Amino acid sequence: MSIDAVDLEVVKASLSGIVQEMQNSLFRTGFSTIVRESQDASCALMNANGDVVAQHVVLPLHIGAFPACTAAVIDVFGDSIAQGDAFLINHPYHGGSPHAPDIAVITPVFVGGELFGFCGSIAHKSDIGGPVPGSCSGQAREVFNEGLHLPAVRYQSAYRPNADIERLIGANSRTPELVLGDIRGQLGADRLGEKRLGELVGKFGKRDIPPLVQAACVYALISLVDPNMYVSSGLIRGFTMTVRAGSVLNPRFPAPVNTYNPTIHALVDAIFDAMSHVVPGKVRADGSGSRSIILGGRDTYSGKGYVQYEIIAGGAGARAGKDGASGITVNQSNAKIAPVEIIESEFPTRLTRFELIADSGGAGEFRGGLGIRREYLNLADARFSIRSMKHLIPPNGCAGGGSGRRGDLWINPDTPAAKRLPTRYADYPLRAGDIFRLDTPGGGGHGDALARDAERVLADVREGLVSREAAERDYGVVLERAGRSWGLDRAATQARRAQLTRDKAKR
Repeated sequence: MSIDAVDLEVVKASLSGIVQEMQNSLFRTGFSTIVRESQDASCALMNANGDVVAQHVVLPLHIGAFPACTAAVIDVFGDSIAQGDAFLINHPYHGGSPHAPDIAVITPVFVGGELFGFCGSIAHKSDIGGPVPGSCSGQAREVFNEGLHLPAVRYQSAYRPNADIERLIGANSRTPELVLGDIRGQLGADRLGEKRLGELVGKFGKRDIPPLVQAACVYALISLVDPNMYVSSGLIRGFTMTVRAGSVLNPRFPAPVNTYNPTIHALVDAIFDAMSHVVPGKVRADGSGSRSIILGGRDTYSGKGYVQYEIIAGGAGARAGKDGASGITVNQSNAKIAPVEIIESEFPTRLTRFELIADSGGAGEFRGGLGIRREYLNLADARFSIRSMKHLIPPNGCAGGGSGRRGDLWINPDTPAAKRLPTRYADYPLRAGDIFRLDTPGGGGHGDALARDAERVLADVREGLVSREAAERDYGVVLERAGRSWGLDRAATQARRAQLTRDKAKR
């Protein structure tokens, strides 16, 4: 295939630009804090077969979800798909949604009366029913505990919405205005994508765009190791995998799937660990994994239900040549922490602490990122659920680096009534005046901590990232008072590191 390199780059950049514009529209029109602030959503363009040809990466997992959801639409509606249609799907087993709260809106794009491709968006919903607010019970025993499931259904025909579908969804949600508002925002983003894609076809012509798209897929395979690689379904075709049916990675219906993220994080960490023997220069330590908290209740004055859903970050693992980032989502997670001002203005809660946890990053020549402490004062009775990980097994270090600090969750900490909750808990009854504190894990360290530049350890202590005690215990760096700050005792540091090296040799 002979493709002009300049045209390829222009079309590739244009497709990515269209998706980015779709996502900006979706985030700005989001009704819920999940979409508007945490940005737990993605958009994509697919060809007529449902293959992703452009995705501006926000949530990497969706590169596999979009083709599966679109394939389900094609399978059910086939030749009846028409211009002006829109489809909804969130069924993990009848489509490709990661879990039921992630509702996909898929719209077809027609050029010259022929199906040319699809625009799609997937966004997490605040509540779609089920036994707990937020529909994400970490203790679900089957998929029927996880709220309303929609196989591929026609949401619009000739650009006219199906009011019955909207009433059905609204009747099954504790927050119908937010859910329906976000779905309509997704639809608007898809329609914007249709318009922009039509303009692109008008500029380059339909025939010059399926070969260019195919070339872009090939480009993705060629550029597999490039961090700026083009995102398309071509990446998925670059490898094969075998997974045992009925296993946690390939569950059988009706196994629950809403707490899928911890499983995916464990898989990603395992893959990186295995590949470290193949490409040692790319090795990195474990990060904090994922976690979300969900509070649900009813407004005292209006009686309306509310769902406070937050994605909370932790520390990233260190890698050769670079410390791990602090307070950041890792691996396939890519959402944002909701701002304090938004949380306090929209929900009956107050944040009393939001800070990095000193010494939570694993020690190493390159330090793991720090976890965060987020403490809330609950102002009204609520039902509380959490889905988290790495509270029992800490994030591993690599190449001789230390483990990161484990996560923790306490209700009314530092009081006689203090109660520790496990990593996954559903429907804990919080009372007005209760405090809950979530500590997220820190990332693992990379390399021997005694090889870390002593000046960098000193800088960490001065910034409050590492305590003086940990500097001496883990890094062998002895500090002394220098006015209101700390200074480096070089002779004592040299002696301390020599002693720790001898102690390691004896073990």
